[in-house]
Amino acid sequence: MSFDDSPLGSLRALSHPLRLRILKLLEASGPLTATQVAQRVEASPSNCSFHLRVLAREGFITEAPGGSGRARPWRLVPQVVDVDVDTLDDDGRAQLRHAVVALVEQYRRTTLEWLDRRDELPADWRQAATSRQMLLRLTAAELTEINDRISELFAPFVDRVGDDPHTPDDARSVAVTLATLPVLPTTPERDS
Repeated sequence: MSFDDSPLGSLRALSHPLRLRILKLLEASGPLTATQVAQRVEASPSNCSFHLRVLAREGFITEAPGGSGRARPWRLVPQVVDVDVDTLDDDGRAQLRHAVVALVEQYRRTTLEWLDRRDELPADWRQAATSRQMLLRLTAAELTEINDRISELFAPFVDRVGDDPHTPDDARSVAVTLATLPVLPTTPERDS
């Protein structure tokens, strides 16, 4: 997904911590009603219903078949979110900053939960999990090539969501956080 049509609305939708929790829940569990979401995120059904509508308006979720009215289930819309920061105005960059902070906080919580509860998973899942931090020396063209190759590698798996009938039975949700950011030179005043 790109934010060509409505970048501010999409960024605002992603900058709310409860909405990120709802997206994570729908990805892991498949279609859920507002009441089911509320029970799992410990919020009121009306609050969750509001946030579900915001996520639906921005194209992150859609109604799933088999419900109506208050009992309508919602499901995740598989997508990759790309933001061209150079096209954002000051308000858009501020919203992007809020969304990134919320996403980093979600990553922090996911990582700490993994560390605290990893023994609940079978050995093959514990061994398959990894977290890597690398500092590479690249040209802009090489970084672009790496990003393109990573996108190609992940592409076949993007459409797998909780209710996809083609997903293998033993598949799990896996949090993948990747940032390829040039390191800015430090200055003495920034180090202090």
